[in-house]
Amino acid sequence: MLSVALRWALVGMTLSMLSNAIFEGSVIPSILLVGLPAWVIAFRRTFGLIIDFASPVAAWIVQCCGSFRSLATAEGVEGALCLAVAVVPSGWPYWKWLLLALSCLLLMTGQIIDVAGEVFEVDAAAGDDDMLVRYSGYVGVISSVAGTLLGQVAGSAIANASITAMLLTSAALSFGCALTRFRTRDLMPSSTLRTAETVDETADANADADDVIDDAGTVAAPSDTSDTSDASEDPSIKASTSPDQTDCCGHVEHDHADRNDDERDHHTHHTSTERSGQSDEQTTRPATSRPRPSSLTTTKLFVASLLLALIPSLWTSYALLGLGATYGGDALTILYACGGIGSIIGSFVYMRGSHRLGMRRIATIGIAATAVSLIIVLIPALPAACVTWLINGFGYGLLAQAVIVSRQLLLHGNDLARFSGRSRFAFAIGSAVGTWGGWLGSAHWRLLAAIALVLCAGFVPLLRAMPHTTTSSHRA
Repeated sequence: MLSVALRWALVGMTLSMLSNAIFEGSVIPSILLVGLPAWVIAFRRTFGLIIDFASPVAAWIVQCCGSFRSLATAEGVEGALCLAVAVVPSGWPYWKWLLLALSCLLLMTGQIIDVAGEVFEVDAAAGDDDMLVRYSGYVGVISSVAGTLLGQVAGSAIANASITAMLLTSAALSFGCALTRFRTRDLMPSSTLRTAETVDETADANADADDVIDDAGTVAAPSDTSDTSDASEDPSIKASTSPDQTDCCGHVEHDHADRNDDERDHHTHHTSTERSGQSDEQTTRPATSRPRPSSLTTTKLFVASLLLALIPSLWTSYALLGLGATYGGDALTILYACGGIGSIIGSFVYMRGSHRLGMRRIATIGIAATAVSLIIVLIPALPAACVTWLINGFGYGLLAQAVIVSRQLLLHGNDLARFSGRSRFAFAIGSAVGTWGGWLGSAHWRLLAAIALVLCAGFVPLLRAMPHTTTSSHRA
């Protein structure tokens, strides 16, 4: 079962996803209805890639403001922007360009929401990795159903009836989503909440201690705090002497083997008293109970994010163009439906099996399914293409979930925010390279599928960076 905080986080995520899917589903109908030129589609795609390249800026904002404040503010701003455009008379000659500007602004706020949402969900899980994995399973199912099958279809239908109604719907969902973040924050354990002021003070104290070094190269603390300094230098001593030590990043460290009910009660009372009168939260990862992953591990996860965008952007769109030219436009509708069904199946498989299998095995299944789909698509027949999209939707969904959840399991707080921004930067690079590379070979899209199959092998050496299990002891 999910905690109450994560249930509210799930409600907020669902509302955010519906709001985004409704707007995205209305883009093409709106362009046709208001008479925007066709180059707007290419411009919006290019602008989206530029925003992806600026994703480290979103990570910096989350680090400075905290996950809750960044998330709630960005979602509130999205609602205000949609509402502002909705109240402008649609008869105004420049109203259609206002829609384009709104679309670009929502791409910018979406970057902040993506990064802050990852960190906020980890905070809401309060260090329970198993619960975080279960939560990600629910997210996968909801994104397939609410995003693919409901949101975009509803957005297209509402926009065809009234663009203003679509904007008001999206605004209402964004405001509702922002409100759920306040409820989630109130339900989060106090041990996961920490003000920036306290973080800075603790970091300064640790920096001062590091400056006091004797001739032998060891830390020489003042005599009245020598016990505390020694404990801070030796993680095993720290864990045994005090279960409620706070590190320089603001998290409370626990010895998982000795965490009993009395210690939790004392910890809750201690942190609640310490936080009285504080208003802003910022969460980061513990330093000893959850050591930082090695640079090699983070590099592998970075490359995995790049391949996650490079492979589908290289061949999928151009394969659709080739299949549409061969079998007609109605075939594309069938292929989209097959992909959606495969995505839903993959989401349910992930939700049921991720806890037992772990991220590494889930990613392995995803890679194998994606590779099989790329082999089947080489068969020149529409039924083969339908099977390809079904299997590819299943496999890619599993692989994407494994990559994203792996970094949530291995990183925390500011480390996660920084890495999430860099990963989106890698995703943008992969998307740009794949899109333009695919365009160069678009006349031979089956060759592109063969190249994508070779690139799938690049995931194999990256599997070791993903947790084999979902327990806290493996978050290293």
